[in-house]
Amino acid sequence: MEYSEDAVTLLAQETTMKREPKFALSQFAILCCLRMLDPITFHQIVPYINQLVMDLGIVDTPAQVGYYSGMIESIFAVTGLVAVLFWGILADDIGRRPVILIGCAGMAVGTMLFGFATAYPSILICRAIIGFFAGNGSVLPTAVGDITDASNKDTYFPIFACFWPLGMIIGPIIGGQLSKPASRFLVLKDSLFLQQYPYALPSIVVAGLIIVVWGFAFVFLSETANYNHLRSEKRTVSVALVVRRLLDKPGAIVTLLSGQNPMLQALCYSGIITGFLSVAFDVVFTLFCYTPLESGGLSFPPEKIAFCFAVAGGVSTLQAFIMPRLLRRYGAERIYWMCTCSWPFAFIAIPFLNIIAWGAVIGPSPVWMEIFLWVCIAVILTVVRIGGAAFLYNTRILSDYLPSENLATGIGLLQVCVQFSRIFGPMVASGLFVASKEYSLVGGHLWALVLAIVGVGAAFTGRQVDLHTSRRDRSYGRSRDFLMTRRDS
Repeated sequence: MEYSEDAVTLLAQETTMKREPKFALSQFAILCCLRMLDPITFHQIVPYINQLVMDLGIVDTPAQVGYYSGMIESIFAVTGLVAVLFWGILADDIGRRPVILIGCAGMAVGTMLFGFATAYPSILICRAIIGFFAGNGSVLPTAVGDITDASNKDTYFPIFACFWPLGMIIGPIIGGQLSKPASRFLVLKDSLFLQQYPYALPSIVVAGLIIVVWGFAFVFLSETANYNHLRSEKRTVSVALVVRRLLDKPGAIVTLLSGQNPMLQALCYSGIITGFLSVAFDVVFTLFCYTPLESGGLSFPPEKIAFCFAVAGGVSTLQAFIMPRLLRRYGAERIYWMCTCSWPFAFIAIPFLNIIAWGAVIGPSPVWMEIFLWVCIAVILTVVRIGGAAFLYNTRILSDYLPSENLATGIGLLQVCVQFSRIFGPMVASGLFVASKEYSLVGGHLWALVLAIVGVGAAFTGRQVDLHTSRRDRSYGRSRDFLMTRRDS
């Protein structure tokens, strides 16, 4: 029997449609909402944390506040570091959905308790609880990897990634506007509750937001893992299960870090350096803005610094519109390398802002120099957000190089490397900045030179990631080794 050309074409289209899985848009929307909760919870304390420490009465001078507030912020990262691999391993064994729901519930409870904490030890405990349950954030990109395929990953991963900086904008707004409401809003000035717990309202609002999103996830979020052992075996959540995964099973950490997974190795090495540079920039840029103009800084008040970081968060959301086209053209690995190459330029450029700021004060055209200063700041922040975009696509890359049953563990291991560098990064960066100014090393700008050199190291490790992908397969976002492994399996 002979078929016409139109019939053959129609049959081919129908076959293709049957083979291509339908993208679960509702699941993706829920995962995007869940993505915002971690940065909202972390950053909602930023506007008032220093005042909170002062109100506790545990410091004698404002100069001591930084140590105690830094401990509150660091304990979040420390417990997150401890928990991230645990949640990743657990998600590979019992599924993504239960781990996500457990994490959200724990974050809501910890955030609510934080609002009512009136002693420094209890504040640390609450933030530790929040950080532990927020450590399951690595499971969310794993779930996105489960519901996407090669035809749409380059579109939906950038959209998913932009919800993190969106949370970084929403969190400080909630904390800044709702802290100490009894002294700010006339309608609430007689509230004894808000006078006794002046920082409870932002925590209550954030906890309420988490509960609402948790409710939607509980009702509508389905299990995204597509491997059969979740249904065929009854899993028990226990420490012994995690230990077995670490020591015995093929998906254990030793196997993941072996030569069989060069891409994961390269991403872990790169993640340590880029994670350090990310927090280092936030620290030194804030210190640079605070530093008086005469000492080589910008003399910015806190509201201007907050505006800078809000702009930076807004810039990060724009990548959702730009990156899909670039990813389809060059591949995630090449884009990752290009992102890491931006770090040296960002640090080298910061000291020159002081020269421009002087021109805005004593120059012949102060208004135009002021405009030029903000343009330069915007350019630097854009370059930094390009460098930070590497974090947004490392999970996109791993979703192509690891099987589904090991994906959450691999992403968790990658997040451990990133979180580890973020723990000591602030101390190293701030110490380097202070020493450079105090001893006038390289004109007080040794910090910029050292961090730029580290940025070169980030570009080198990013290049190693790109080298694992052949040019022929880059447009499909997969390496030749990955494709051969998939064929063999």
